[in-house]
Amino acid sequence: MSYFGKFYKKGRQERGWVHSGGSGSITLKWKRQKQADGYMIRISKDALPDSSGIEGYVEGNKNTAQAVRNLERKQTYYISIRTYKEIDGKMICSDWSKAKEVKTK
Repeated sequence: MSYFGKFYKKGRQERGWVHSGGSGSITLKWKRQKQADGYMIRISKDALPDSSGIEGYVEGNKNTAQAVRNLERKQTYYISIRTYKEIDGKMICSDWSKAKEVKTK
């Protein structure tokens, strides 16, 4: 597994790993945040931080890894993650982490 740096969330440091898995897939791993209700993941082909792309949810704070499949082969993707918490029916989100670059096989 390749180490691509650290994810940052509102002044807190989270270690995050992104590596290319099989053909057209990637695997993400991050440090658990006990106060969170879940995580949001953004995958984009554009390096701009506010670019559109695929967004997904990982419910529950115990799951700290996610495989993403059916991506285009030999493409560069930029991955960001953030935590969320539901309070009184409203979703409160942290800032997006700095984007990590990974190329699919």
